[in-house]
Amino acid sequence: MDSYTQRAWAQVSLDAIASNMQNIRRMTRPEAAVMAVVKADAYGHGFLQVAKTLLENGADAFAVAMLDEAKQLRSRGIDVPVLILGNTNRDLCEDLIDYDVMPTVFSYDMAKALSNVAVKKNKDAKLHIKLDTGMSRIGFLCDERHAPETVREIKRIAALPNLEIDGIFTHLSCADEDEYAYTKMQFDRFMAVCDRLQRDGVQIGRRHVCNSAALVLYPQMQLDMVRPGVILYGLHPSPLTEGKIELQSAMSLKARVTLVKRIEEAIGVSYGKEYITTPPATIATIPIGYADGYSRLLAGKAEMLWHGKRLPVVGRICMDQCMIDATNADNIEVDDIVTVMGSDGGACISADELAHHMGTINYEIVCLIGKRIPRVYTSNGSVVRALNNLV
Repeated sequence: MDSYTQRAWAQVSLDAIASNMQNIRRMTRPEAAVMAVVKADAYGHGFLQVAKTLLENGADAFAVAMLDEAKQLRSRGIDVPVLILGNTNRDLCEDLIDYDVMPTVFSYDMAKALSNVAVKKNKDAKLHIKLDTGMSRIGFLCDERHAPETVREIKRIAALPNLEIDGIFTHLSCADEDEYAYTKMQFDRFMAVCDRLQRDGVQIGRRHVCNSAALVLYPQMQLDMVRPGVILYGLHPSPLTEGKIELQSAMSLKARVTLVKRIEEAIGVSYGKEYITTPPATIATIPIGYADGYSRLLAGKAEMLWHGKRLPVVGRICMDQCMIDATNADNIEVDDIVTVMGSDGGACISADELAHHMGTINYEIVCLIGKRIPRVYTSNGSVVRALNNLV
């Protein structure tokens, strides 16, 4: 037994990541670049191994959420373009230039601060302009009332010294829902601003609007670049994309049984005695809990797999452990492996199933898996790397 599989671990198939990236590349216009989204530690899968695999299979650039995530990539030798999708404080402009990382800009003041530092260092800095076309999160407003002022502000930014507008983008808030009219409205607002800037001679770089759902559902919106996220990891952003792109789920979650015990009738299991055995039951303890990202909301709803059999989670989920009813699991033993998420013996517990139990989305399920869960990377059926963040 390897040290990283003694308790619980997340198994990540690099072959699945590679296949997903290849299928995304096939679905994307040949002239459009692919900016792979690897924020949040590559959606919980582990940024470095995922990033390397994506680059080997067609990714051209990366997107992250914050500067520290960009620094992680740079410090590991990743030298392709990196865009920060969220806000970056103007006090960090020097780091942006030193690490050759592109911020998302949605104010003249931030652009001016970046220009000032670039001039001081006698270097050029790249940025991407963010347009708010209907997400109401960050970006220059682009509705009919505000678009003229937005165009003027972007022109002011374009005139600043030592700055290059490498791209301009927006985020489609309803592309994964049956809201074509709203998505089309956002796209039209975006294109109207871009067209006006181009008519006025402003160099705006690559235009990009497509997240995972839009890439699949609206190929006419792919423009100069696309930003796939969750589909890189084999998860569908919504039922609308199912059947339209072939994906392989990259992550499974496994744990070892730590104790098997026979409990008499009318005995409470876990905190609060919310679950009472009726009739007598065989209870197996599993060393994974809410501190690992296995939420308390799954209690009494989720199941785990043992040799293809579904065994229900019973009692409240603890910080580090939980229990399953193994009465129907003949000969289950200590150190046996159960599948918390993934496939086993022809059965499958998907991230979507767990998300349904929690009233959330599959994105959150994989992102929740904690850092103390080792990531075990496989390729061609063999372990190629194991990462334990605790040692």
